[in-house]
Amino acid sequence: MTNYFGFILGTIIFMTGCNYQTSKELTAPNVSLSLNTAIDFESIKTNSLSSCLKCHSGTQNPNLSTYSELKLHSALVSGEIATSSMPPAGSGYPLLENCQKDLYQKWVDLGMPETTTHTVAEVQSCRDVIGNPPNVTPILLMPLNYQTLNSKILQPKCLLCHSPSGEAKDLTFYPYNELAKLKEWNAPAISSAVVDEIMNKEDGMPPPETKLGSLTDDEVEFVKRWIDAGKPEN
Repeated sequence: MTNYFGFILGTIIFMTGCNYQTSKELTAPNVSLSLNTAIDFESIKTNSLSSCLKCHSGTQNPNLSTYSELKLHSALVSGEIATSSMPPAGSGYPLLENCQKDLYQKWVDLGMPETTTHTVAEVQSCRDVIGNPPNVTPILLMPLNYQTLNSKILQPKCLLCHSPSGEAKDLTFYPYNELAKLKEWNAPAISSAVVDEIMNKEDGMPPPETKLGSLTDDEVEFVKRWIDAGKPEN
């Protein structure tokens, strides 16, 4: 029994200490589902665990890339997903949507089948978004605060590098107190080093090799307004 709890504790330490920024060439997962997609091992890897497998595919423990290993650690993974602990908020990878979370739990409830005739259509949160994308509020109409900046711009396009464990951790944009003290974000926006970088769509940030995509004109405008407003947290 002692060895069992030691194993679980060690696994948790491995997962929380995982470095998600192993290379600038990492890209955000491209989650694609249809209502006819089977709820099986392959779809769970491709969708619910797409961010996690950037790290947990052999380079970091536990290895979740094989059917047997994922079944072995399924309870631990369920807990991490349910509490939004995986992927970590500052990892640079998009946080899991409700559909991805519910899809994983449905797979567990079905007995973690390697193959199955059950489909994504059985998951309500997935039905709500597939084929019926939600209305998206333009970013310039969203609250002018760090939460909007982080969720809509930093998380998908900056934090792969600019986070506490990223390659550019000398310029950390997460959490808020780390970003707020950086002179590169100082007002006025017209003279901000960050604005200069994100407006350069060929050689600026994010770097083209990350394949994360340049900021849109509205996203750049949001950054300018946020800086000029004094970088409000809330």
